[in-house]
Amino acid sequence: MKKYTLSLFTNIFFVIILSAQSYDFKPSYYLDKNNDSIYVFIKDKNENKLSYNFEFKTEQNSISQSTVNAKDCNGFSFIGGEHYLSIFDSILNKNIFIRELAVGPLSLYSFSDSDPEIFFLWKNTSDQQYRLIKNEKIVERNGESYLREDTRYIGILNLLMQDCPEMAKKISTSNYNSNEIIKLVDSYNSCINPETEYKSKTKKTKFYYGPEIGINTYTNHQLHNTKYDSYPSLNRPGFTIGMSMDIKIGAKLFFDVAALYSQYHFEMEWNGVSNPYLHENVDFKFKYLDIPLLLRFNILSTKFTPIIYGGGIFGLMLDHEYIVESDHPALDGTYKLYIDSLKWAMVMGTGVSYDNKLLLKVGYFSSLFLAGANTKMTNNGIEVKVAYLF
Repeated sequence: MKKYTLSLFTNIFFVIILSAQSYDFKPSYYLDKNNDSIYVFIKDKNENKLSYNFEFKTEQNSISQSTVNAKDCNGFSFIGGEHYLSIFDSILNKNIFIRELAVGPLSLYSFSDSDPEIFFLWKNTSDQQYRLIKNEKIVERNGESYLREDTRYIGILNLLMQDCPEMAKKISTSNYNSNEIIKLVDSYNSCINPETEYKSKTKKTKFYYGPEIGINTYTNHQLHNTKYDSYPSLNRPGFTIGMSMDIKIGAKLFFDVAALYSQYHFEMEWNGVSNPYLHENVDFKFKYLDIPLLLRFNILSTKFTPIIYGGGIFGLMLDHEYIVESDHPALDGTYKLYIDSLKWAMVMGTGVSYDNKLLLKVGYFSSLFLAGANTKMTNNGIEVKVAYLF
Protein backbone atom coordinates (compact mmCIF):
# COMPACT_ATOMS: atom_id res chain seq x y z
CA MET A 1 0.00 0.00 0.00
CA LYS A 2 2.83 2.41 0.88
CA LYS A 3 4.65 1.77 -2.39
CA TYR A 4 1.41 2.12 -4.35
CA THR A 5 0.57 5.49 -2.73
CA LEU A 6 4.04 6.92 -3.33
CA SER A 7 4.07 5.65 -6.93
CA LEU A 8 0.63 7.16 -7.57
CA PHE A 9 1.60 10.64 -6.35
CA THR A 10 4.92 10.51 -8.21
CA ASN A 11 3.20 9.63 -11.48
CA ILE A 12 0.59 12.36 -11.02
CA PHE A 13 3.39 14.86 -10.33
CA PHE A 14 5.26 14.12 -13.55
CA VAL A 15 2.06 14.07 -15.63
CA ILE A 16 1.25 17.55 -14.28
CA ILE A 17 4.71 18.82 -15.25
CA LEU A 18 4.56 17.44 -18.78
CA SER A 19 1.02 18.61 -19.47
CA ALA A 20 1.54 22.07 -18.01
CA GLN A 21 4.65 22.67 -20.11
CA SER A 22 2.74 22.24 -23.37
CA TYR A 23 0.85 25.44 -24.17
CA ASP A 24 -1.70 25.21 -26.96
CA PHE A 25 -0.75 26.53 -30.38
CA LYS A 26 -3.96 28.23 -31.45
CA PRO A 27 -5.10 29.22 -34.97
CA SER A 28 -4.12 32.86 -35.43
CA TYR A 29 -3.19 35.64 -37.81
CA TYR A 30 -0.37 38.09 -37.59
CA LEU A 31 0.23 41.22 -39.64
CA ASP A 32 3.68 41.70 -41.10
CA LYS A 33 5.19 45.15 -41.67
CA ASN A 34 3.35 45.40 -45.00
CA ASN A 35 0.03 44.71 -43.22
CA ASP A 36 -0.26 41.35 -44.98
CA SER A 37 -2.22 38.82 -42.93
CA ILE A 38 -0.41 35.50 -42.33
CA TYR A 39 -2.22 32.43 -41.01
CA VAL A 40 -0.20 30.56 -38.35
CA PHE A 41 -0.57 28.74 -35.01
CA ILE A 42 0.60 30.97 -32.14
CA LYS A 43 1.55 29.66 -28.70
CA ASP A 44 -1.03 30.88 -26.20
CA LYS A 45 0.56 32.05 -22.94
CA ASN A 46 -0.21 34.45 -20.11
CA GLU A 47 -0.56 37.91 -21.61
CA ASN A 48 2.50 39.35 -19.87
CA LYS A 49 4.53 36.59 -21.60
CA LEU A 50 3.29 37.96 -24.93
CA SER A 51 4.48 41.51 -24.29
CA TYR A 52 7.53 41.48 -26.58
CA ASN A 53 7.32 38.47 -28.90
CA PHE A 54 5.36 35.36 -29.77
CA GLU A 55 6.20 31.86 -30.96
CA PHE A 56 4.36 30.20 -33.83
CA LYS A 57 4.18 27.16 -36.08
CA THR A 58 3.11 27.13 -39.69
CA GLU A 59 1.39 23.77 -39.09
CA GLN A 60 -0.15 22.72 -35.79
CA ASN A 61 1.61 19.35 -35.67
CA SER A 62 4.95 20.72 -36.80
CA ILE A 63 7.97 20.37 -34.52
CA SER A 64 9.79 23.50 -35.70
CA GLN A 65 8.86 26.88 -34.21
CA SER A 66 9.69 30.48 -35.07
CA THR A 67 9.67 33.68 -33.03
CA VAL A 68 8.43 37.11 -34.12
CA ASN A 69 9.40 40.22 -32.14
CA ALA A 70 7.10 43.20 -31.67
CA LYS A 71 9.32 45.39 -33.88
CA ASP A 72 8.98 42.96 -36.80
CA CYS A 73 5.19 42.97 -37.20
CA ASN A 74 2.12 45.17 -36.72
CA GLY A 75 0.23 42.84 -34.38
CA PHE A 76 -1.49 39.47 -34.11
CA SER A 77 -4.84 37.92 -33.20
CA PHE A 78 -6.01 34.57 -31.89
CA ILE A 79 -8.98 33.49 -34.01
CA GLY A 80 -12.03 33.99 -31.81
CA GLY A 81 -9.82 35.39 -29.06
CA GLU A 82 -7.57 38.28 -28.05
CA HIS A 83 -6.09 40.91 -30.35
CA TYR A 84 -2.64 42.48 -29.87
CA LEU A 85 -1.23 45.61 -31.48
CA SER A 86 2.46 46.38 -31.94
CA ILE A 87 3.57 49.90 -30.98
CA PHE A 88 6.77 51.72 -30.07
CA ASP A 89 6.64 53.05 -26.52
CA SER A 90 8.90 56.07 -26.14
CA ILE A 91 9.05 55.76 -22.32
CA LEU A 92 10.18 52.14 -22.39
CA ASN A 93 12.17 52.88 -25.57
CA LYS A 94 11.16 49.60 -27.20
CA ASN A 95 8.49 47.95 -29.33
CA ILE A 96 5.82 46.16 -27.34
CA PHE A 97 2.58 44.26 -27.86
CA ILE A 98 -0.51 45.78 -26.22
CA ARG A 99 -3.76 43.88 -25.76
CA GLU A 100 -7.09 45.19 -26.99
CA LEU A 101 -9.57 45.67 -24.15
CA ALA A 102 -12.31 47.87 -25.64
CA VAL A 103 -13.12 49.27 -29.11
CA GLY A 104 -15.41 52.16 -30.04
CA PRO A 105 -15.28 55.96 -30.26
CA LEU A 106 -12.57 55.55 -27.61
CA SER A 107 -10.40 52.41 -27.83
CA LEU A 108 -8.45 50.94 -24.92
CA TYR A 109 -5.35 48.72 -24.87
CA SER A 110 -3.16 47.46 -22.03
CA PHE A 111 0.46 46.51 -21.45
CA SER A 112 0.48 44.05 -18.54
CA ASP A 113 4.22 43.40 -18.18
CA SER A 114 4.41 46.38 -15.85
CA ASP A 115 3.48 47.08 -12.26
CA PRO A 116 1.21 48.98 -12.29
CA GLU A 117 -0.37 48.04 -15.62
CA ILE A 118 -0.05 50.62 -18.42
CA PHE A 119 -3.07 51.61 -20.55
CA PHE A 120 -3.15 53.22 -24.01
CA LEU A 121 -6.16 55.04 -25.47
CA TRP A 122 -7.05 56.37 -28.91
CA LYS A 123 -10.06 58.35 -30.12
CA ASN A 124 -11.40 57.30 -33.51
CA THR A 125 -11.26 60.97 -34.55
CA SER A 126 -7.51 61.25 -33.96
CA ASP A 127 -4.28 59.30 -34.28
CA GLN A 128 -2.93 60.71 -31.02
CA GLN A 129 -2.01 58.12 -28.43
CA TYR A 130 -2.67 58.70 -24.72
CA ARG A 131 -0.68 56.75 -22.14
CA LEU A 132 -2.09 56.08 -18.65
CA ILE A 133 -0.05 54.96 -15.65
CA LYS A 134 -0.46 55.52 -11.94
CA ASN A 135 2.93 55.93 -10.29
CA GLU A 136 3.63 56.06 -6.58
CA LYS A 137 6.72 57.41 -4.83
CA ILE A 138 7.95 58.13 -1.33
CA VAL A 139 8.47 61.82 -0.54
CA GLU A 140 10.13 63.34 2.51
CA ARG A 141 8.60 66.37 4.20
CA ASN A 142 9.57 67.82 7.59
CA GLY A 143 11.32 64.61 8.51
CA GLU A 144 8.26 62.48 7.73
CA SER A 145 7.81 60.01 4.83
CA TYR A 146 4.67 60.07 2.71
CA LEU A 147 3.40 57.92 -0.14
CA ARG A 148 2.50 60.23 -3.02
CA GLU A 149 0.30 59.03 -5.86
CA ASP A 150 0.64 60.43 -9.37
CA THR A 151 -2.97 60.99 -10.42
CA ARG A 152 -2.32 62.66 -13.77
CA TYR A 153 -4.13 59.75 -15.42
CA ILE A 154 -7.40 61.16 -13.97
CA GLY A 155 -6.79 64.42 -15.82
CA ILE A 156 -6.13 62.54 -19.08
CA LEU A 157 -9.39 60.58 -18.70
CA ASN A 158 -11.33 63.79 -17.99
CA LEU A 159 -9.79 65.38 -21.08
CA LEU A 160 -10.66 62.44 -23.34
CA MET A 161 -14.22 62.13 -21.98
CA GLN A 162 -15.10 65.79 -21.52
CA ASP A 163 -17.72 65.67 -24.31
CA CYS A 164 -19.80 63.41 -22.02
CA PRO A 165 -20.34 65.45 -18.80
CA GLU A 166 -21.73 62.51 -16.81
CA MET A 167 -18.32 60.78 -16.95
CA ALA A 168 -16.60 63.24 -14.57
CA LYS A 169 -18.24 61.74 -11.48
CA LYS A 170 -17.59 58.16 -12.61
CA ILE A 171 -13.91 58.95 -13.22
CA SER A 172 -13.50 60.52 -9.76
CA THR A 173 -14.86 57.40 -8.01
CA SER A 174 -13.04 54.77 -10.09
CA ASN A 175 -9.92 52.86 -9.08
CA TYR A 176 -6.85 52.31 -11.27
CA ASN A 177 -7.25 48.75 -12.53
CA SER A 178 -8.18 47.15 -15.83
CA ASN A 179 -11.79 46.30 -14.97
CA GLU A 180 -12.53 49.83 -13.76
CA ILE A 181 -10.89 51.47 -16.80
CA ILE A 182 -12.75 49.11 -19.17
CA LYS A 183 -16.09 50.05 -17.56
CA LEU A 184 -15.26 53.75 -17.89
CA VAL A 185 -14.44 53.42 -21.58
CA ASP A 186 -17.60 51.37 -22.24
CA SER A 187 -19.72 53.99 -20.43
CA TYR A 188 -18.15 56.77 -22.44
CA ASN A 189 -18.61 54.93 -25.75
CA SER A 190 -22.28 54.26 -24.91
CA CYS A 191 -22.72 57.93 -24.08
CA ILE A 192 -21.23 59.06 -27.41
CA ASN A 193 -22.93 56.38 -29.47
CA PRO A 194 -26.15 55.48 -27.53
CA GLU A 195 -27.62 53.31 -30.29
CA THR A 196 -24.83 50.77 -29.71
CA GLU A 197 -24.34 48.83 -26.48
CA TYR A 198 -20.68 48.61 -25.49
CA LYS A 199 -19.86 45.85 -23.04
CA SER A 200 -16.27 44.68 -23.28
CA LYS A 201 -14.93 41.64 -21.49
CA THR A 202 -13.50 42.50 -18.09
CA LYS A 203 -10.43 40.69 -16.87
CA LYS A 204 -10.80 37.66 -14.70
CA THR A 205 -8.77 37.12 -11.56
CA LYS A 206 -5.25 36.08 -12.42
CA PHE A 207 -4.25 32.70 -11.09
CA TYR A 208 -1.24 30.48 -11.55
CA TYR A 209 -1.00 26.75 -10.93
CA GLY A 210 1.60 24.02 -11.08
CA PRO A 211 3.49 21.31 -9.20
CA GLU A 212 5.13 21.86 -5.84
CA ILE A 213 7.72 19.69 -4.11
CA GLY A 214 9.68 20.10 -0.92
CA ILE A 215 11.40 18.65 2.11
CA ASN A 216 10.71 19.13 5.80
CA THR A 217 12.36 18.35 9.11
CA TYR A 218 11.28 18.85 12.70
CA THR A 219 13.37 20.93 15.09
CA ASN A 220 11.42 20.50 18.33
CA HIS A 221 8.75 18.19 19.78
CA GLN A 222 6.70 18.23 22.96
CA LEU A 223 4.21 15.79 24.45
CA HIS A 224 1.80 17.37 26.95
CA ASN A 225 -0.20 15.78 29.80
CA THR A 226 1.49 12.37 29.62
CA LYS A 227 3.44 10.27 32.10
CA TYR A 228 6.55 10.70 29.95
CA ASP A 229 9.12 13.43 29.62
CA SER A 230 10.14 13.61 25.96
CA TYR A 231 13.38 14.74 24.42
CA PRO A 232 14.17 15.06 20.70
CA SER A 233 16.92 12.71 19.66
CA LEU A 234 16.86 12.62 15.85
CA ASN A 235 14.97 14.61 13.23
CA ARG A 236 14.74 12.82 9.93
CA PRO A 237 13.74 14.54 6.67
CA GLY A 238 10.29 14.11 5.21
CA PHE A 239 8.93 15.24 1.86
CA THR A 240 5.99 17.01 0.23
CA ILE A 241 4.57 16.68 -3.28
CA GLY A 242 1.42 17.99 -4.93
CA MET A 243 -0.29 20.88 -6.71
CA SER A 244 -0.21 24.57 -5.84
CA MET A 245 -2.37 27.47 -7.04
CA ASP A 246 -1.68 31.20 -6.55
CA ILE A 247 -4.43 33.79 -7.00
CA LYS A 248 -3.37 37.39 -7.55
CA ILE A 249 -5.47 39.63 -5.30
CA GLY A 250 -3.33 42.78 -5.44
CA ALA A 251 -0.41 44.33 -7.27
CA LYS A 252 2.05 42.35 -5.14
CA LEU A 253 -0.29 40.24 -2.99
CA PHE A 254 -1.24 36.62 -3.68
CA PHE A 255 -3.46 34.03 -2.02
CA ASP A 256 -1.76 30.63 -2.14
CA VAL A 257 -3.62 27.35 -1.74
CA ALA A 258 -2.28 23.84 -2.35
CA ALA A 259 -3.14 20.15 -2.03
CA LEU A 260 -0.01 18.30 -0.86
CA TYR A 261 0.83 14.74 0.10
CA SER A 262 3.25 15.12 3.02
CA GLN A 263 5.33 12.70 5.08
CA TYR A 264 6.86 13.66 8.43
CA HIS A 265 9.42 11.57 10.28
CA PHE A 266 11.19 11.96 13.62
CA GLU A 267 12.45 10.00 16.61
CA MET A 268 12.08 10.66 20.33
CA GLU A 269 13.86 9.30 23.36
CA TRP A 270 11.47 8.68 26.24
CA ASN A 271 12.36 8.29 29.93
CA GLY A 272 9.49 7.18 32.14
CA VAL A 273 8.75 9.35 35.12
CA SER A 274 7.04 6.65 37.14
CA ASN A 275 9.72 4.10 36.24
CA PRO A 276 13.17 5.71 35.94
CA TYR A 277 14.59 2.49 34.52
CA LEU A 278 12.26 2.54 31.49
CA HIS A 279 14.04 3.86 28.39
CA GLU A 280 12.50 3.85 24.90
CA ASN A 281 13.44 5.06 21.44
CA VAL A 282 10.27 5.81 19.47
CA ASP A 283 10.26 6.36 15.70
CA PHE A 284 7.22 8.37 14.53
CA LYS A 285 5.95 8.46 10.93
CA PHE A 286 3.00 10.57 9.79
CA LYS A 287 1.37 10.87 6.34
CA TYR A 288 -1.00 13.75 5.64
CA LEU A 289 -3.03 15.48 2.98
CA ASP A 290 -1.98 19.07 3.73
CA ILE A 291 -4.01 22.09 2.60
CA PRO A 292 -1.94 25.27 3.14
CA LEU A 293 -3.86 28.58 3.03
CA LEU A 294 -1.31 31.36 2.75
CA LEU A 295 -0.88 35.02 1.89
CA ARG A 296 2.26 35.85 -0.11
CA PHE A 297 3.69 39.31 -0.69
CA ASN A 298 6.23 40.21 -3.38
CA ILE A 299 8.57 42.79 -1.84
CA LEU A 300 9.70 44.25 -5.17
CA SER A 301 7.96 44.91 -8.49
CA THR A 302 10.77 43.32 -10.50
CA LYS A 303 10.57 39.85 -12.06
CA PHE A 304 13.10 38.54 -9.52
CA THR A 305 11.90 39.52 -6.07
CA PRO A 306 12.19 38.45 -2.44
CA ILE A 307 8.90 37.27 -0.91
CA ILE A 308 7.39 36.80 2.52
CA TYR A 309 4.44 34.57 3.32
CA GLY A 310 2.38 33.27 6.20
CA GLY A 311 -0.85 31.52 7.09
CA GLY A 312 -2.27 28.23 8.25
CA ILE A 313 -2.15 24.57 7.23
CA PHE A 314 -5.06 22.19 7.60
CA GLY A 315 -4.00 18.53 7.57
CA LEU A 316 -6.00 15.34 7.18
CA MET A 317 -4.14 12.24 8.37
CA LEU A 318 -3.83 9.45 5.80
CA ASP A 319 -1.67 7.04 7.82
CA HIS A 320 0.59 6.95 10.88
CA GLU A 321 2.63 4.62 13.03
CA TYR A 322 5.33 4.58 15.66
CA ILE A 323 8.01 1.95 16.17
CA VAL A 324 9.24 1.27 19.72
CA GLU A 325 12.65 -0.04 20.77
CA SER A 326 12.98 -0.22 24.58
CA ASP A 327 14.83 -1.81 27.46
CA HIS A 328 11.91 -4.20 27.76
CA PRO A 329 11.60 -6.34 24.59
CA ALA A 330 7.97 -7.05 25.41
CA LEU A 331 7.20 -3.38 24.61
CA ASP A 332 8.95 -3.43 21.24
CA GLY A 333 6.82 -3.29 18.12
CA THR A 334 4.89 -1.09 15.68
CA TYR A 335 1.83 0.69 17.02
CA LYS A 336 -0.87 3.16 16.04
CA LEU A 337 -1.27 6.40 17.95
CA TYR A 338 -4.51 7.41 19.61
CA ILE A 339 -4.41 10.66 17.71
CA ASP A 340 -6.99 12.86 16.06
CA SER A 341 -7.08 12.66 12.26
CA LEU A 342 -6.93 16.46 11.91
CA LYS A 343 -3.86 18.64 12.25
CA TRP A 344 -3.55 22.41 12.47
CA ALA A 345 -0.38 24.34 11.86
CA MET A 346 0.84 27.89 11.47
CA VAL A 347 3.63 28.75 9.04
CA MET A 348 5.63 31.83 8.13
CA GLY A 349 8.59 32.18 5.85
CA THR A 350 10.51 33.96 3.16
CA GLY A 351 11.97 33.11 -0.23
CA VAL A 352 12.29 34.35 -3.78
CA SER A 353 10.05 34.48 -6.83
CA TYR A 354 10.99 34.73 -10.48
CA ASP A 355 8.25 36.18 -12.66
CA ASN A 356 5.58 34.66 -10.34
CA LYS A 357 6.46 31.41 -12.06
CA LEU A 358 9.33 29.83 -10.14
CA LEU A 359 9.03 30.03 -6.35
CA LEU A 360 11.49 29.00 -3.65
CA LYS A 361 10.03 29.11 -0.13
CA VAL A 362 11.74 28.52 3.20
CA GLY A 363 9.38 28.48 6.18
CA TYR A 364 9.07 27.72 9.88
CA PHE A 365 5.96 25.83 10.99
CA SER A 366 4.39 24.92 14.30
CA SER A 367 1.80 22.14 14.29
CA LEU A 368 -0.62 20.77 16.87
CA PHE A 369 -1.86 17.17 17.05
CA LEU A 370 -4.61 16.10 19.42
CA ALA A 371 -3.98 12.67 20.93
CA GLY A 372 -6.90 11.51 22.99
CA ALA A 373 -8.98 13.62 25.36
CA ASN A 374 -6.19 15.24 27.38
CA THR A 375 -3.00 14.65 25.41
CA LYS A 376 -1.59 16.81 22.68
CA MET A 377 1.66 16.90 20.74
CA THR A 378 3.23 20.05 19.34
CA ASN A 379 5.90 19.89 16.65
CA ASN A 380 7.96 22.72 15.20
CA GLY A 381 10.03 22.43 12.07
CA ILE A 382 11.47 23.87 8.88
CA GLU A 383 10.23 23.36 5.31
CA VAL A 384 11.86 24.12 1.97
CA LYS A 385 9.59 24.06 -1.09
CA VAL A 386 9.90 24.73 -4.80
CA ALA A 387 6.88 25.45 -7.02
CA TYR A 388 6.75 25.91 -10.80
CA LEU A 389 3.58 27.74 -11.84
CA PHE A 390 1.91 28.41 -15.19
